[in-house]
Amino acid sequence: MCSNHNTGAEGRLCLLRTFLNDLFIDFLYFFIYPKDARFPQIRPSKSDLHVVLKTLVSPPAVYRMMFQQTYAEMKQPSDEWKTVIGGIFLFMGFTGLVVWWQRVYGKTHLSAKQLQRILDMRINPIQGISSQWDYEKKQWK
Repeated sequence: MCSNHNTGAEGRLCLLRTFLNDLFIDFLYFFIYPKDARFPQIRPSKSDLHVVLKTLVSPPAVYRMMFQQTYAEMKQPSDEWKTVIGGIFLFMGFTGLVVWWQRVYGKTHLSAKQLQRILDMRINPIQGISSQWDYEKKQWK
């Protein structure tokens, strides 16, 4: 089946194909044809199964059963990147709308009454906003 002069990827693919073929034959041999002492003539030999598999099923069909796709189909580029890029742009657009909404309608600065209340109550006079206020001169430092 595989010649000895096959090297590289072609040789590995040939060995993999041989291994999977033998695995399929073992599956048929042990599970489809169970060992029964009463009917020994029902169970074929493994070599008979190899011959039946080679004659009844064409190699491309066997390859499709084992791998579901050819190598060219597997390596064909997909359009999944368009979905990913679209999702990224959608997320960035939504984030931009949230930032814009907060800038327009959010309260990012203190009103004069709130600031005067914080200064009058002397909230956080060591490190906070009250530390920048001079209480004796009634002005900012």
